[in-house]
Amino acid sequence: MHILSIGCGNMASAMIGQWLNHDVKVTVVSPNNKDPFGGAVVAYNDINDVNHTDFDFIFYMAKPQMVNDILPNYTRFKAIPWVTVAAGVPIESYQAILGNETTIIRMMPNTPAMIGEGVCPVYTDSDIPHKVKTNLETLLSPLGAWGWLNSEDDLHAVTALSGSGVAYIYYLMDCMADIAQTMGLSNEQATQWAIQTVTGAGKMAQHSDDDLETLRVKVTSPKGVTEQALKALMEDKRLHTLMQDTMHQAITRSKELSK
Repeated sequence: MHILSIGCGNMASAMIGQWLNHDVKVTVVSPNNKDPFGGAVVAYNDINDVNHTDFDFIFYMAKPQMVNDILPNYTRFKAIPWVTVAAGVPIESYQAILGNETTIIRMMPNTPAMIGEGVCPVYTDSDIPHKVKTNLETLLSPLGAWGWLNSEDDLHAVTALSGSGVAYIYYLMDCMADIAQTMGLSNEQATQWAIQTVTGAGKMAQHSDDDLETLRVKVTSPKGVTEQALKALMEDKRLHTLMQDTMHQAITRSKELSK
């Protein structure tokens, strides 16, 4: 397959890096001349320098607020399926410029796709051919977990859960490591073990037949240390309420961007 990527920022780089390992040919248009792949991709500064249109997909990887500025330069590519990772920009915004006949597929990946551990849900309201769907799923597989959504509105929830969720986890690990240092551990120990704690817990959950509540109960001895610690998080649903507020803030902003 051959894809054209508009932009080459962090998210684009995460995805392209995986595709290059799976024999996908990538052409990048990056006005800032950004190419972190050492010549492994064909890179252009301007779309007008690209004199062919034989791409299987065009991936819009630039900033959401740049859609109206960038897309008018790509109308000659409107017959090619488009995949966009821009948060909050609805399908109708792309079709208003490229035409209603253009296939637009929205995708909400996250940066662990860089190591094949991402979450990459997708949605389209177009009746796409089987070959297009199969080719896209082939591109999604090296990135991590993926699936088709039933509604475009579901992308707001995905953004709040996994799109922004990576940052929540990084912050949690940073807090744990920082507090552990105040308790006497070195910076290196606290950081390494906070990361490993989250990594190990995630892998156990991934490979276990138990649900998350059961896993928590299994590591919580009655009247033990963990039970005492969890009271600070669970009393009056403190953590649940905080995470609810956090994710609703993400959904609110995602919906604002879609307008």
